[in-house]
Amino acid sequence: MRNPRNGVTKMVNWKAFVEVNPKIMQGKPVIKGTRIPVSLVLSYLAGGMTVDEILAEYPHLSREAILACIAFAYDVIELEACQADWSLRNNNCESSGVGLKRWWATT
Repeated sequence: MRNPRNGVTKMVNWKAFVEVNPKIMQGKPVIKGTRIPVSLVLSYLAGGMTVDEILAEYPHLSREAILACIAFAYDVIELEACQADWSLRNNNCESSGVGLKRWWATT
């Protein structure tokens, strides 16, 4: 969400909206309190659906939960980049994201 004072965009804290539980959807990341996989929301967005269209389809979700799916995907991509050989030489995995690797290990 964009801060009107300085124009800086701050991502939603996906940890408040995404959970991984081996008993729910075979351990796929889902929106907390639902059986809706993060990947499903991302596929809707990639297919051209708007956030408002997804909310109309799933009225019990919040705009923040949908944005959290995007923030989660961002952190997964950042973690993957950090784990690539070229990035590991810099030892910057922990400082580049919000600690996805540590979070995933604790779930």
